[in-house]
Amino acid sequence: MDAATGKPCANFGHAGQVLLRDVPGYESRNQGEHPQGWYHMTSPPAVIDGLVIVGSAIDDNNRADMPSGVVRAFDARTGALRWSWDPIPPKPKPSASGAKWNTGAANAWSVMVVDPSRDLVFIPTGGASPDYYGGLRPGDDKWANSVVALHAKTGKLAWGFQLVHHDLWDYDTAASPLLATIRHDGKEIPVVVQGNKRAFSMY
Repeated sequence: MDAATGKPCANFGHAGQVLLRDVPGYESRNQGEHPQGWYHMTSPPAVIDGLVIVGSAIDDNNRADMPSGVVRAFDARTGALRWSWDPIPPKPKPSASGAKWNTGAANAWSVMVVDPSRDLVFIPTGGASPDYYGGLRPGDDKWANSVVALHAKTGKLAWGFQLVHHDLWDYDTAASPLLATIRHDGKEIPVVVQGNKRAFSMY
């Protein structure tokens, strides 16, 4: 929106809008399109160096193959997609046991945090779908249930820490990451403090 007039910016996206439902898994070939209410936003975007970075909120426990929890960065002036990052990229091949990978979500529905001085965006992610059954998504399901640092300019992974491996209890990383500095052995150490639904804080 033009802050002075309140009118949509015609040069941004399509008549001032960018469609956010254009993500893998939003449309199912077998069962039709996911209801629109299953994919929405619950937190504001993060803004850094001319980029608007958005996550998503994806409803729990509706089906196994929920839409992808991809995080995307758009140009703040044009609305053009600059990069995207999927917490759990699709696995095209069956596992060694022959089981088919069938999952989605692991979305960043909470508040993301940026550190402009380090060109980093910190992303808290939720659980992979379905929330309470892991037989269709073998392995740790990285990077679900994690705090992840991405390079803001490129969306490339800087580092990540998974708080819950192969979550079966909906233990999303629900809190926003806290950037802080602590003193240890006489040294100032920059840290990221992260809590989740288990009530533990890690840094």
